[in-house]
Amino acid sequence: LESLAGTVRIQTDNDVNRIEATLAVLADGGRSTLGQSLGLTRQETRYDQAALVTTVGSDRAHENRAYERFTPYGPLALLPSGENQFALAWTLPVDKAKSYIGLPDNDFLARLQGVFGERAGFFWRVGVRKTYALSLTEILQPVCGRTVAIGNAAHLVHPVAGQGFNLGLRDVAELAEFISEALILGDDIGSPDVLSRYAVSRRKQTRRVLRFTDGLVRLFSNELPGITLLRNAGLNTVELLPPVKRLLLRRTAGLAGRLPRLARGLPLELGRS
Repeated sequence: LESLAGTVRIQTDNDVNRIEATLAVLADGGRSTLGQSLGLTRQETRYDQAALVTTVGSDRAHENRAYERFTPYGPLALLPSGENQFALAWTLPVDKAKSYIGLPDNDFLARLQGVFGERAGFFWRVGVRKTYALSLTEILQPVCGRTVAIGNAAHLVHPVAGQGFNLGLRDVAELAEFISEALILGDDIGSPDVLSRYAVSRRKQTRRVLRFTDGLVRLFSNELPGITLLRNAGLNTVELLPPVKRLLLRRTAGLAGRLPRLARGLPLELGRS
């Protein structure tokens, strides 16, 4: 990846593909090799936790309902994925996650059932299990020349509130808005001015989500008696106050703050609202 005077050149290692464009968007995930090659500086906080991910089959139809249970080690989430099947994301200490990878299927399912209970039915099948380390990561300056990083290539969050995907979608929506406006005004879509304004606009929203998810991780991974009591009291209070519950749901759904037009279901047009 090489920035030239008015374009950016992308070339594969074996020189099979060479592309020149006015703008390159990095969206190659949390271990972005292109971002590393450009020297994008990462700020990272490790949680000493890992996510164990797999699929599990249940004897009960999920009816497109997702579940999340908070355990002493961290959240356990079940997301609908196919007929009578869930995608599982289970936050565990790193050593425990590794040990669960090696368990026989029946033993693993028994442990999962014991932690989650029977609300989602009886778990009878498990797919291939994998783990990955959890961290809070942010690219401090996602713009380099005519290149901009978005999605997990720009920021990684803990899965506790399911915000990683939402952040990536809003990155796409807001960048599309800036590109659309630049085209209408006849500006260069890959210019430092356009990309820097995009980066500044996204930074506030992104950092708000990073702080929110980091706070949830520390709150729900802390089993000190006083913290546990306050946490449970807080959750019960939220349940009894519908306005507070709606506000929290909007935040956990990624709907707090200003949303780009595409995120609101509106077409792109000139001007920001």
